[in-house]
Amino acid sequence: MISDETIYSLVFHSTVAVLRPLLTFLHRDSYLYWPFLLSTLLIGMLAWRYTRARGRLDPGQKLWKTFFDRYLSRRLWWHPSSRLDYRFYFINGVLFPLLIGPLLFSNVGLAQALDG
Repeated sequence: MISDETIYSLVFHSTVAVLRPLLTFLHRDSYLYWPFLLSTLLIGMLAWRYTRARGRLDPGQKLWKTFFDRYLSRRLWWHPSSRLDYRFYFINGVLFPLLIGPLLFSNVGLAQALDG
């Protein structure tokens, strides 16, 4: 029989596996950690400002509105390619640990059930 501690451990690790990819921007060991994202955005904005200040912007356009429309628009974030990337992230980060994790624990549970 599988002990309560084993079941508790399985539920705990499954919950962590589901929540970790959803809260990855809070983990310091992630490339998606919020200070990294913020600094990347600021560097991109500064590079945009530098290149546009050299005369490549049409006189009637607003500088920051052009930046946000081009790089942070809904059209870009909800493009079919972006949605496919979101699906891959979800499958690799959430579904894969939930589906493969129990298979890794099943050998231990089976061995404990057969042993005792």
